Amino acid sequence: MQQLARRGIFLIMACLSLTIANAQIDSLKTVIETAGQDTAKVQALNLLAGKLFGSNHEEAFKYAQQAVKLAESIAYTKGQTNGYDKLARYYWMTGDFPKATEYLNKKLKIFQSQGDKYGIANTYDKIGIINAIRAFYPEALEYHFKSLSIQEELDDRRGMASSYNNIGIVYDFQSSYSKALEYYFKSLEIDEELGNRHGMADGYNNIGIIYENQSDYPRALEYHFKALELKGQIGDKKSISISYTNVGSVYAACYAYVNQDRQDQVATGNDGILEQMPGWAAENPARMLDTAMYYQQKALEVLNVLGDKYGMALNFSLIASIHYEQGKYQDALNYYEKSALLADSIGAVQPASDAHKGLSGAYEQTGQYEKSLEHYMLYTSLKDSTFNEEKSKDLGKLEARHEMQKAEAERKRLEIEQSGLESARIDRRNLLQYSGILIFIVAFFITLLFSGRLNIPVRLAEGGIFFTFLLVFEFLLVLTDPYLEQYTGGEPAYKLIINAGLAGLIFPLHSIAETRLKRRLFKNKRRKVEEKTALP
Repeated sequence: MQQLARRGIFLIMACLSLTIANAQIDSLKTVIETAGQDTAKVQALNLLAGKLFGSNHEEAFKYAQQAVKLAESIAYTKGQTNGYDKLARYYWMTGDFPKATEYLNKKLKIFQSQGDKYGIANTYDKIGIINAIRAFYPEALEYHFKSLSIQEELDDRRGMASSYNNIGIVYDFQSSYSKALEYYFKSLEIDEELGNRHGMADGYNNIGIIYENQSDYPRALEYHFKALELKGQIGDKKSISISYTNVGSVYAACYAYVNQDRQDQVATGNDGILEQMPGWAAENPARMLDTAMYYQQKALEVLNVLGDKYGMALNFSLIASIHYEQGKYQDALNYYEKSALLADSIGAVQPASDAHKGLSGAYEQTGQYEKSLEHYMLYTSLKDSTFNEEKSKDLGKLEARHEMQKAEAERKRLEIEQSGLESARIDRRNLLQYSGILIFIVAFFITLLFSGRLNIPVRLAEGGIFFTFLLVFEFLLVLTDPYLEQYTGGEPAYKLIINAGLAGLIFPLHSIAETRLKRRLFKNKRRKVEEKTALP
């Protein structure tokens, strides 16, 4: 009853979400119909394109094109970058990777002209992903490390997690599993810290793939089901299809591993695989193939709706591998052919390589050895194009270069920090000295003011006044020199004019002070003379 209740609640929530989504789409269409040729219409077109990608990517493409055309005509750059991103997404999904890269580069140029570092980093990551899909691994790493450098500079933790994940994918594609896991866990640590469910789901998914490649199937399933749970909460159809594909792949791979040679498992100490799988799988390993096919079919349903050619190419190959394990070689050939044709048509090297390898094996099983050899040659050619010693060296160089750049950036930061501390120390020293000089000038000046009551020579008083104003003038020159240097650009003529003006202001003050002090001195002397003559 509880299960039925949960299922009922899920259906109600799904219907409610669909109703809300349809209402939003209708609302955006109304805005588009009534809006003028302005930024509001561009925004509505881009929003509508984004909403439609999950259900009707062809219609989404149409609205994205309209958004870009209008944004370009009114020079609305934000609308252009959003539209270019939508068009790149469409071409990405339909397998036209050069076209997707073209629109990402258009978007990148705008961000670079604006100095938008967040936009630049995000676009670098997307271009890197496309290069990885096309098996251009050094190029992919170069873009991901460029993105990572900017995100480290900005302290963009979410962006850093994304780049770490993408770098891990490149190493995964190159079968460098330890390096891939290192970057996947770096990414996952940040995403868990931020509570980023999308990032966490991607991390769980990719870690699960590594464990599958290392034949640790129970742990692979553990991470894939973690990913699937999160993706279900988020409602990301494309990500859900990936998790279905991966879960199915683990069950199929585990069956093949277990069924190949049980005696060999015992000899190599790997006899614990079945015991770690669910009870029904341990009792009847063949059921794992049924489960694998179930998940692959669920994935294919979603991929068909999305029109995701790259995902479908992978999925066809995995379905073919299940038929192969079941001994249904003709069905396997049909699906491997579908996968190879689709992968070749979109330039997806890795799925094409897997499909041709499968075709070679299936043709061998059916006794068609010439065709088997033909596809094996295609497989080895594609494999050699994606992995060789030179490319491996290039990957290492790129990572080393990033580490050097990171170390250099840290050195510069420390230099700037140290320079700032030194500058603050000098400022404090100068402030103390300026304060001391000012106090001395004020004290000396006050002493001179009261010197009229003293019987001091006039020449000495004149010298004191002159020295005081000379000190004031020099003090003002020292105090204002940095500002004069900046204001005049260091031009001697301009500085001389300003200093002369300053002297011109001080000279009259000096004359007034000197005159008054002399008057007080003479008055004081006259008073003393009168006091002496008045004595009996």
